[in-house]
Amino acid sequence: MRYARAVWRQQSVSDLDMWIERGFGGMGSSGMVVTQETANNFTAYYSGVLQISQTIGSCPLHLFNRVGKGKEIASGNLLNKVLSLRANRYLDAYRWKELMQHHAINWGNGYSLIQRDGSQQIVGMWPLMPDRVSMRIRDDGAPEYVYRRGAGDKVTYSWERVFHLAGFGFDGLQGYPVLTLFQDAIGLGLAQQEFQNRFLANGAHLPGFYEHPGVLSEVAAKRLREDLEKAYSGLANAGRSPVLEEGMKYVPLNMPLKDAEFLASRVFQIQEIARILNIPTPKLKDYSKLTYSNAEQLAIEYRTDTIRPWAERWEAAINMQLLTPAQQDAGTFAEFDLNAIARGDMKTEAEAYREGRYGGWLNANEIRGKQGLNPIENADVGDRYWQPVNMVDAAAPAPTQGDTEELEAPTVPEKPEESEESNEPTESEA
Repeated sequence: MRYARAVWRQQSVSDLDMWIERGFGGMGSSGMVVTQETANNFTAYYSGVLQISQTIGSCPLHLFNRVGKGKEIASGNLLNKVLSLRANRYLDAYRWKELMQHHAINWGNGYSLIQRDGSQQIVGMWPLMPDRVSMRIRDDGAPEYVYRRGAGDKVTYSWERVFHLAGFGFDGLQGYPVLTLFQDAIGLGLAQQEFQNRFLANGAHLPGFYEHPGVLSEVAAKRLREDLEKAYSGLANAGRSPVLEEGMKYVPLNMPLKDAEFLASRVFQIQEIARILNIPTPKLKDYSKLTYSNAEQLAIEYRTDTIRPWAERWEAAINMQLLTPAQQDAGTFAEFDLNAIARGDMKTEAEAYREGRYGGWLNANEIRGKQGLNPIENADVGDRYWQPVNMVDAAAPAPTQGDTEELEAPTVPEKPEESEESNEPTESEA
């Protein structure tokens, strides 16, 4: 089977619906066309999608087996290698997770074609472009996926052949496409950005009007407009003053960029993107509300409210779609390691480790592992758990007075008597 095809290919009539949706279906009320390409030009949106995708890509993802009350990495399962090291022969696991997360945010769904070996073990994941995938339900209730490969070539895959990472949606099968659902909010941000760009391109002057005491002919008015735009528009000519003749005067319009409302609207659009992506505004490089006291709380909020739900979606999709019922019953499961984004400053981490070490639920080697250090070779030292000796069973009855032994008060030694001999030097010593 050919898993990779050329990017540039001849287009057919069957691709017309895709291009119509790209070119015209994403136009919001602001008049801006919102597509994957244009949305990335809005810096706040691009930054938010980049933050979430990079975080998911950087967190280790492994398969684990239940061992007693603990777990161990399922190193014998080839799927673990796909999830943690290499998605396919050309794509590493980091970029695959990052790409799938990017697709799941923008289009609501990320798809990858599953590659199996002769023994039906999963040995590869090949991403599919989500704008070319359509999902439909068969008569037996099972979903299937139709993929447009171009030039009228379509292929249908059963649900066993496709790994589907779905975002938040309304039917439990597909996620909402953010670019379509919030095209007005994204389009407004693009419109404001475009307005500023055009303002600067016109020499940082808003369009005004020229007042002439007489009447200019159409030819004279056109020539005057062309001469003024040629001589005074553009950043290179910003600040130059036009030379007016025949009693003409320039009447400028108001400057909205000076208004607090315009600046506030720009900040509001950043907050809108933060709400859409469910991400704290400092992650969009807006530090206006960031203080020393709330920095750690915002980092916790990012981990628990933004990344943790996406990680849960990943884990649930892998466990249901990529593991056999026998593997599920045996206790095999996928799990992200979010410790990398849970780290705080060194003092806070040291205090947390100290609580775990003295509380008896962390040993030295577990702490060293969280810090990326090799374990202590002496297991009697590194794997031993400590607990305070001044703790008793809370359910045990309190000891009575007769059960306690009276301890004799320690004998305080008497103060030694001072010697009667004088400390003054003798004549011979003198």
